[in-house]
Amino acid sequence: MKLNLFFFCTTLMVFFGYSQTPCVSGFAGEYPCNDYDLLSNVPVSTLANTLGSPEGSDVWGWTDPITGEEYAIAGMTNSMTFVDISDPVNPVYLGRMDTQSGNTSFWRDVKIYQNHAFIVADNVGNHGMQIFDLTRLRSVTSPQTSTADAVYNDVVLNLENDVTNKSTYYEKPTINLSNLSIDLIMWNNKNHF
Repeated sequence: MKLNLFFFCTTLMVFFGYSQTPCVSGFAGEYPCNDYDLLSNVPVSTLANTLGSPEGSDVWGWTDPITGEEYAIAGMTNSMTFVDISDPVNPVYLGRMDTQSGNTSFWRDVKIYQNHAFIVADNVGNHGMQIFDLTRLRSVTSPQTSTADAVYNDVVLNLENDVTNKSTYYEKPTINLSNLSIDLIMWNNKNHF
């Protein structure tokens, strides 16, 4: 999973026309590769919606515990996208979940706990924390726009990051107040899913 996710991260964050570019002398094409070949490229124009000027923000991975399929959950400035990377040479775009607030932000973060994605964004108004059941990806046959399974929006914040403590089941979204980041919320996942 880590190798496939690295391949996808590389192609998502670095947009160029090479496909299956071998790593030679530390470079895949013109980009540093650290002994990893570049296997595929999925352009942002495929992944994101048209709100604002879409760019990549964050990428996380999930392996389906039942099927073994591997997925990249990629943050865009305006949405989260879902890509099946089980075959890293032929990634399959499954769709996206648009931002909760309708605004764009470079800081969109996702963390995975068990079979759920927890998504936060900074400077987008009333976004809160979107929660998406990743097992829904099993039944996707063509790209679609999905909605969150739940949204934690009790407090209006600019959530900048999300930290998951897997031993205590807590999510700790962080906020930014005048360049001072503080932990403010703790979300207990243990009994919710």
